[in-house]
Amino acid sequence: MVITALYDDAGTRRGFAKVTRDDSAARAAREREAALGEITAALLAGRSGEEVLALRTGEPAVVTDFPTQSSAGSWLQGHGAGLVVPMVAGDTPVGVLIASMPAGGLVLGDSDLDMLRSFAREAAVVLAYQRLQEELRQQQILEDRARIARDLHDHVIQLRPPA
Repeated sequence: MVITALYDDAGTRRGFAKVTRDDSAARAAREREAALGEITAALLAGRSGEEVLALRTGEPAVVTDFPTQSSAGSWLQGHGAGLVVPMVAGDTPVGVLIASMPAGGLVLGDSDLDMLRSFAREAAVVLAYQRLQEELRQQQILEDRARIARDLHDHVIQLRPPA
């Protein structure tokens, strides 16, 4: 928020103007980034995909109390109501996105569910792309190893003394 003094042509102060900037889109983007970071960190820490992503039915769900309605365990303690949306890339389920409010907090509604579905679609595409990139890297490594093995084999045969 910025408050600026307003002056007339003679230089006399006539009032103030207040400018407010809406940063909700930027804040939402930062929160989405943080959520993906948490998922990634949990997976890299060795937690199972099922534990981190809580995939079961494949259908969006409204949860009124996470600790009592979820099998995800203690990491949802202190959370209240929320939404659970599957992350699907094409026909392949890649996880579940969970949005929750603190215990006793606001209840998430249909507009929140629509936004979370949209974000889940985007996140699923990113995860699927990352998995494909990893598979491509692994394929390239295997091809390089096979080429090196062939080169070594050919070189060893050429160095063998004549019989």
